[in-house]
Amino acid sequence: MKRIYIIILLVCLSSFGIAKETNIMLSPFIGYYIPIGGGSSSYEGTYGFQGQIEIRTNEYTGIDFTFGYVQWSLSTKEIISLMLGTRFYWFKKGPTPYTGLDVGLFNYNHQFYGISDSHSKFGFSVLQGVLLPFSNNFLFNSNIELTYFYNSLSPYSYITINAGVSFLF
Repeated sequence: MKRIYIIILLVCLSSFGIAKETNIMLSPFIGYYIPIGGGSSSYEGTYGFQGQIEIRTNEYTGIDFTFGYVQWSLSTKEIISLMLGTRFYWFKKGPTPYTGLDVGLFNYNHQFYGISDSHSKFGFSVLQGVLLPFSNNFLFNSNIELTYFYNSLSPYSYITINAGVSFLF
């Protein structure tokens, strides 16, 4: 398990050398997570956090590493995600819509009447968002994301509405 996390981290760090004139974008998000699927009646929506480091390889594309954390149902279930993905930006300047795809590992811990269960699953997310510039290096970043855990039950599918800021370096 730890080896897979280390491999994902190394791939992200090695992507810094892809283009000589890259911009690095750092984005913290707060999101509202809405469970979907057959088991969604068991959990209500909740808030979570994401952090993202993106390397803009050119004006239209980027490679990102995303870390996420969400806690469902008063500490009975938590999900930690580590994802590697890509973004395609539709415009060079101004308000910029973008489309993304992330793949990675989702580690979820579930406690039920004192019994703890922990699993890691492979999954993916597709998203659509928009960047609104406040200045050359400071942007408002918002997206809606559909996440699905591969080979898991439907309660582990959810929609996230994220809002945050992005800093370009």
